[in-house]
Amino acid sequence: MEEMEDKESDLDRMRDNQQDKQSHDHDNQQDHDHDSQQDHDKPNNDLPDERHTSSHLPTVQTSSSEDIETSDSLDETKELEQKKLKEAEDDEREQNRLTAMNELKEIEIDFAHLKDKLYETQLKKLEFELKLCEMNKHPDFVYFMKMIDENFKGRIERSINLQKNRLRCLDNQTRAYRVQIHQQFIKNCEDLKYREIRRITSDWYEINKERRTMDTASLQSPEYYQYNEHITAKNVEEQGTINELVRQRNALYREISNMEGMVKYKRVFPSSLNYIKGCDDEEMEVDLREMTS
Repeated sequence: MEEMEDKESDLDRMRDNQQDKQSHDHDNQQDHDHDSQQDHDKPNNDLPDERHTSSHLPTVQTSSSEDIETSDSLDETKELEQKKLKEAEDDEREQNRLTAMNELKEIEIDFAHLKDKLYETQLKKLEFELKLCEMNKHPDFVYFMKMIDENFKGRIERSINLQKNRLRCLDNQTRAYRVQIHQQFIKNCEDLKYREIRRITSDWYEINKERRTMDTASLQSPEYYQYNEHITAKNVEEQGTINELVRQRNALYREISNMEGMVKYKRVFPSSLNYIKGCDDEEMEVDLREMTS
């Protein structure tokens, strides 16, 4: 496109130069005509003046007439030469004008051809760009499509990052809720445990208190030993009776110790203390077999 504009400017300069040349030739022709007119109007100094020569020349009638004829013939010759020169100049001027007109016409024709060529070039360029657009290969189209794709990819990437951040926040929130719920559950379990321990401890204290009270009451009761029907006031001081009572007392202590062990390690307690007696070897073996099985 810049080359076309340069060609158009060159054609304009050529046209201006041609017009300047024609105007300059016209001015030179006018100056030449003016000079020739002045030469024609100026008196002929080469010819002898009659006033100056009349005194020196002999007064002869024939010589003066010849001079007049000679001067007339010279004037006519000069006029003819001037006419010829003027005609030649006119012919040359007309020829130059025709030449300039022809050159100007050729320039206009060349300019028209150049203009048509520029139009054809521009049309071909537009057709080529249209084909590129139809084939999705135009540079501007490719550039804008690239921008659109980059913008689309950026939006997708931002959406993915936003989703990841939301999922991460949701995961953190879920973990926090889970930890809080778990801690609350542990706290509730601990509270329940402490309440149950407090309740069991209170019950255990009451049971022990009641047991100690019952033990004290049973030891103070004189009827406690009346289940030994074979012991009477007559034989109570006998050595065999005393040994039997000592054996029963030791058996009672062992039984109480066993019950304390059962309460401490097995967490069980018998329902009654009445008719407590020691167990023999067979009963002990049976109990041991049951405990081991």
